Amino acid sequence: MTLSLLKAEELIKERKTLVEFTVTQVGPELHLAKHDVCFARLIPAEDSNQWRIEYFHNEKRWESLDFTGSLEECLDLLANSPHYRFWER
Repeated sequence: MTLSLLKAEELIKERKTLVEFTVTQVGPELHLAKHDVCFARLIPAEDSNQWRIEYFHNEKRWESLDFTGSLEECLDLLANSPHYRFWER
């Protein structure tokens, strides 16, 4: 388990809207899922402390967000943006 995965697990537990989700590591990416359905993935950016977000748009295709930030900033964006949380429909 990498430090990024451990930190992501800790940060998810702190966010009420994400607490039901699991995070796994696939290569360098972190995948967030609910009931084994992946809805978002965090991909390391060139700067080792920054991440990009892709979310599963309308459950059909991956779409990149025009956002790069720390792991905490990425999880905050997903936690606070209902538009990207299609699982709540």
